[in-house]
Amino acid sequence: MLCTLNSGEESMKSVSRFIFIVIAFLAMATSAHALTPREQLNQMVQQLQKTPGDNALREKIIKLARTMKPALAIPEEAERRMARGVSAMKTAKAISDYKDAAREFELATLAAPWYADAYYNLGIAQNKSEDFSKAAGSLKLYLLAAPGAKDAKEARTLMYELEFKQERADKDKAKTAADAEKKKELARATDHFRGTYHGWACRAVEWPSGCNEVERNGREWNRQLSNDGSQARLTFTFGEDGTIWPTGGIHTAACYGIPAVGDSTVVGTPTNQYVTGIVWEERIKNKAPRRIWTEVAQNGSSIRFSCDRPLENASPGTRYHYVLFERQ
Repeated sequence: MLCTLNSGEESMKSVSRFIFIVIAFLAMATSAHALTPREQLNQMVQQLQKTPGDNALREKIIKLARTMKPALAIPEEAERRMARGVSAMKTAKAISDYKDAAREFELATLAAPWYADAYYNLGIAQNKSEDFSKAAGSLKLYLLAAPGAKDAKEARTLMYELEFKQERADKDKAKTAADAEKKKELARATDHFRGTYHGWACRAVEWPSGCNEVERNGREWNRQLSNDGSQARLTFTFGEDGTIWPTGGIHTAACYGIPAVGDSTVVGTPTNQYVTGIVWEERIKNKAPRRIWTEVAQNGSSIRFSCDRPLENASPGTRYHYVLFERQ
């Protein structure tokens, strides 16, 4: 007995055949247009030339190039750039010259990213121009492009040395930046002492007596006189290391009433950005620095010195020798 298909079944079969034909056609089209390894390489090289800093892409290109049989030739442009770079290296005398050579080798690696010798020369030029991080990266690419090179061990050793150099350079750079910031911070303290100060001495009775605590806080202050009879004046100079150097015979003024010691001075060393963070010392030739008592206004408008008052546990009834300098 013959079976006949109804119209619905026939329609479903027609749709299925159509889908099968479409899938087969797409598969054939995809197969027909699949990129060959060389076509993939060319596309990646073009992309790298647009983004030369993409080292991950470079590594992919190098790995793919190493699978090519026969080995890829070196384009003339890469050879030209290589020759220019070698010439620049031969005549280089300054860091800028080595940077010029490195630029030529970089262009050689862009023209032929699988060019092992170009990466090696690039690493050497970058090392000479003190770009240690990039130099180590270039040698890494050299070893990837020519893992069996006779000088692979030496190149790897140099790469490790460059990594260390870069780490040290980074530390030095960080320290320099920190020192500069510290210097700016200390300058905020020393800036309070710009200007000219008039000197006063605390003397309750005749010279060379000093003042006890009550007298120091009272009116027992007399003009500190200079050799010409005028009121003593004081200014400060500032060392590159942040120190503050009073000028104007400060050793006799600070130690008023005490026999003067030659080759002595008072020096302030800031420890932070605040006036109160300055450590004041008397420095005498051939002797260790000795910290002295000071009392400084927050804005640096006045400063009191005493060379014989102890830093702590001063006796209220004992007369110590003080000088006061007030900014004009």
